[in-house]
Amino acid sequence: MIRLLVFLVISGCLGSVPVCAQNAISLPDITNYSRQQYLAGSQNWHMTQHEDGTMFFANNEGLLSFDGVNWHTIALPNRSKLRSVASDEHGRIYAGGEDEFGYFDADASGQLLYHSFVPKLPKAERNLSDIWNIAIIGDKVFFRSAAKIIVLTGNRFNIYHPRSHWRFMGQSNQVAYAQDLEQGLLRFVNGNWETFLAPGDLPMDCLITDMVTLNADSTLITTFNHGCFLLRGSRVTAWNSPGLDLAAAGNIYKAVEIRNNRIALATSMGGLFVIDNKGELLQQFGLKEGLQNTNIRSVFLDDRNNLWLGLDDGIDCITINNAIRHISPDRNNPGSGYAAIRFHNNLYLGTSTGLFSIPVDSYSDLSLVKGDFKKVKASSGQVWGLANINNRLFMAHHEGGFLVENEKAVPLFTERTEGFWNFWPMQSVFPSSTIAGGNYAGIFRLTFTRNRVEPAGRLTGFTESSRFIVVEQPGTLFTSHPLKGVFRLASNDNNETVIKKFGREDGVNSELNNAIFRVKGRITLATEDGLLEYDSATGKFLPSTLLQPYFKCKQISYLREDEEGNIWFTQGKEVGVLDMQGEQPAVIYFPELRNKFVRGFEHIYPVDRNNILIGGDKGFYLIDYQAYKAGRHPLRVRISSVTCSNGAQDSIFFGGFALSDSMQGRTIAYDFNSLRINYAGLLYGQPNNVEYSFMLEGYDQGWSPWTNNHTKEFTNLREGTYTFHVKARNNLGRESAVSCLSFTISPPWYRHWIARTIYVLITGLLFYFIYRRLVNKFIEQQQKYEQEQKQMLYLHQLELDKNEKEIIKLRNEKLEVDIKLKNSELASTAMHLVQKSEMLNSIKSELTKLLKKLDVDKEQEETKKIFRLLTDEAKVDKDWDQFSGHFDNVHSDFLKLVKEKHPQLSATDLKLCAYLRMNLTTKEIAQLMNISVRGVEIARYRLRKKLELATEVNLVSYFVDFAPSIN
Repeated sequence: MIRLLVFLVISGCLGSVPVCAQNAISLPDITNYSRQQYLAGSQNWHMTQHEDGTMFFANNEGLLSFDGVNWHTIALPNRSKLRSVASDEHGRIYAGGEDEFGYFDADASGQLLYHSFVPKLPKAERNLSDIWNIAIIGDKVFFRSAAKIIVLTGNRFNIYHPRSHWRFMGQSNQVAYAQDLEQGLLRFVNGNWETFLAPGDLPMDCLITDMVTLNADSTLITTFNHGCFLLRGSRVTAWNSPGLDLAAAGNIYKAVEIRNNRIALATSMGGLFVIDNKGELLQQFGLKEGLQNTNIRSVFLDDRNNLWLGLDDGIDCITINNAIRHISPDRNNPGSGYAAIRFHNNLYLGTSTGLFSIPVDSYSDLSLVKGDFKKVKASSGQVWGLANINNRLFMAHHEGGFLVENEKAVPLFTERTEGFWNFWPMQSVFPSSTIAGGNYAGIFRLTFTRNRVEPAGRLTGFTESSRFIVVEQPGTLFTSHPLKGVFRLASNDNNETVIKKFGREDGVNSELNNAIFRVKGRITLATEDGLLEYDSATGKFLPSTLLQPYFKCKQISYLREDEEGNIWFTQGKEVGVLDMQGEQPAVIYFPELRNKFVRGFEHIYPVDRNNILIGGDKGFYLIDYQAYKAGRHPLRVRISSVTCSNGAQDSIFFGGFALSDSMQGRTIAYDFNSLRINYAGLLYGQPNNVEYSFMLEGYDQGWSPWTNNHTKEFTNLREGTYTFHVKARNNLGRESAVSCLSFTISPPWYRHWIARTIYVLITGLLFYFIYRRLVNKFIEQQQKYEQEQKQMLYLHQLELDKNEKEIIKLRNEKLEVDIKLKNSELASTAMHLVQKSEMLNSIKSELTKLLKKLDVDKEQEETKKIFRLLTDEAKVDKDWDQFSGHFDNVHSDFLKLVKEKHPQLSATDLKLCAYLRMNLTTKEIAQLMNISVRGVEIARYRLRKKLELATEVNLVSYFVDFAPSIN
C-alpha cells in the first residue's frame, strides 16, 4: 500500500515536469489477448520464441504457444504452474514449474512432448520448489529456484546451494549472475559462483529483478524496490531521472532492450515504461494506452521487434516498431478525426470535439514528437476541415468558418452562418484574391485583400450542401452532393451564377454517391460505377484513362495526391494507396486500418513523403510510409498442425514442430483420409495483413486464389503420395518462402497390393471356375442335347414302335380277320369235308344196302366200282394236302413248325394238332378223321404222350399258344 501511495505521489509530481514525463504523441498498436481467447491461465510468468517464430509463454496452466493464429496449451505432468521458459538454438524448449523442470521437444509426429529432468537428480535434491528463472549461456542451461541453482552441461547436472537463498538469476554479456541475500551479486566463473558485488554495494534488502546489457562495459540493473542501477565493470551507481523514478515507483519487475537504444521497463503497478539510454522517459503504456492491466509479469522482444507483455491476467503485444501508429489528441475524450494540417511548425488535428495543436518543429518522423496536444481556444465542437490559404489557417467548423490565429479560433463572419465543410483558393497564384467556402447550404465567397479576409456573399442560385469542391479556373468550380448529383458553377459577365447539373447524357449515370477531386491536375469524379474524368472539350465525364486501369469499376469514395505523386484513396472499409514510385504503379492496401475511419467523411493528409495522417474513428493514424514499404523482415509461414479424421474421431498427424526430412512422406491410414491443415503467417499484431495460397500436389491442378483463411480441409482423399504447399503474402505483395509437408495415404485394405494380388488370384480362379463351369455347362448341355436327342430318338422310336405296333396291330387285326376268314373258310372246308364224308358214308351205306339187294353180277360189279371210287384214299389225301397248305398259310406254318419240333408225329397226329389248333370239338374232329369220338380221345391221349405234356397242360391251349412261343 505504501508503494502504491509513493507511485501515485510521484506520478502527480511529475505531472508538473512536462519535459521529462511527456509521452510521444503517437502510440503503436496494442493487441490484447485475454485468457478467454487463449483458453489458459491468467498469469504469464516468462516468454520465449522458438526458432520457427512461434511464441511460448510460461502460463499458470502449462506451456502456452501462439503462432499468430492458433493457441495451444500443454500442461506439465504434475499440473503445476509453469514459472519459466527458454528456447535454445536447436528448438528445445526448457521449462520450469513447481517441483518440476525439464524440456519440451518434438516427437516423430511434430508434437511437443515433455521430458522431465527430476528423475535424473539425486533423490535428496528433488525438492525443487518453484523454478523461477532459466538462462541459456553457451552449452550451459541454468535453472534457479530459491533453494538451488541447477546447471545442465550436456547430460551432467551440477547443483549449487545459496548461503541464504537465491533471489535472482540473469545474464549479461554471456555471463550468468545470481543474487544471494547474504553474499550479494555473484558471477558464474569456471564452474563456481564468485562474489561480484558485495551486499553493501547495493541498498539493504535490494531485490534485483533484471539485468540488461547496454553496451560492452555497461549493464542496467533493475530492482523491485530501489529503482535502477548502472553497472560499469565492477562499479555500480544509482541511475536516477524523473522518468526512471516514475517507473521505479511502479516496482520494476522485468526489463528488455528494444531498438534504437531504448529500454522497456515492465512494472507490477504502473504498466510499461520506455526510456532512452539517458534515462529519459519516451513512452508510458497503461490502461488509457490500451493495456489490459498494469501488472506486468514478463516482457519479451521477439525477432520482429514486437514487444510482448505477460500480464497478471492476459497477454499484450505492442508492435512497438510498427510503421502505423495511433494519435489521440485528447485521450480523455477521444473524438473521430476529420481534418489535419501542418502549419507553421505546428500540427493541427481537427476532431469531433474540437481543434488541437502541438509543436512539431523539424521532426522528420512525427511519431517521435513528444508532448501533449493543446486545444485551440474557441474551437470546441465538430471540426470538418482545415486549409492553408495565403499563409492563413482556415478552419471549417459546424459552427461556421474560422481563422486560427494565436491558437484561437476567430470567426470569419460577424453573423451566425451554417456550418462549413472546407475552404479552397479560387486562383492558383499566391495570394489568391478569392476564396470559396463550401457550407451546409451553398458556397460562400471570401476576398483576400491587404492580408485581410472579408466575406463577399453567397453564390446566388445554388443552395446545396457543398462538401466537395474543385476549382476548374477562376470563377468556375465543380461541386458534388452525395445525394443530389454533380454541378458546375460558373460566373458570367453579369456576375450571375450559371449552374449546370450533369446527368446520364453527360456521363454521370446516378445522382447518388458522387465525390469530386483533383488528381494529377485532372478533375476526377468518384462514382458508383468507377472513376471518371472531366473532358473540357466535350463537357462530359468519361472513364478515367489514368486511374480506371488500376481500380476497374470499384467504388472509390476518397482521393488525395501526395507530394510524391502517389494517390491515396478509400474504398469501402479499406484505406490504400496507388504507389507511383516503382517501375509499375502498384495498389497497396492497409489492412491495419480496415474499418477504422468514419465512412463518408474520410480524410487523408500527406504531411510529407514519410508521414501520412489518416482520420480515424478515434483520433488519427500516422503512417511512416517509407518504413512501411521497406518491410525489413521477410514474411514466414508455418504449417501449424495437420489433423486426420475418419468421421468419428480425430488424430493429430503433425503437431507443427520439427518439420524435418524425417517428417516427410509419413503414412496416413486410409480410414483417416480426411485432413484439416492449419497454417499461419507469423506476422504478430497484423493478422489481417496476411493472405495465403496453397496447393495439394497430387490433388490440385495449381495454386489456390489468395485468401485470408488459415485452414484448409480435404475430404476422402484417395490413396497416393501428396505434398501440401502453402505460402503467405502480405499487403505489400511480398511472398514468403513455401512451406511443404509430404505424406502418403495408404490404400484401403481392399486396394492394398496384397489385396490386389489376392484379387488377381481370385480373378484367375474365378476365370478358371467360370471356364470350367462353361466347359462343364457345355458338356452338360451337350450331354443334355445328346440325352434329348436320345430321348427324341427314343420317343421317335417309341413313336415308330407305336406306329409299328399300330401297324402290326392293324396287320394282326387284319391277319386275325384273315385268319378268322381263313379259319371260317377252313371251318367251312372242314365242314364241307365232314359233310362230304358224311354224304359219302351215307352213299356208301346205301350202296352197301344196294349191293345186298342186287343180284346181277354185272350190276354188282358196277356198283362196287362206284363204291371203290368213294373210298379212294388218294382222293382223300389230296384233299388233306390242300387243307394243310391253307392251314399253314393262315397259322404261320403251324404244321411245319410242329413237325419240326415234334418229328415223331404222324400225319394223323398232325391232322389232330391242326384240328385242336382250330379249337374244333371232339365230335367235329371225329367226323373229319372219320373215326369215332372214342377214337378221338384215344388219339388225343396218344398225342399228349408223344408231346410229353403234363396232364395239367391243356392240349388245346398248348397248340393255341404254340405259334408265339415259336416266334
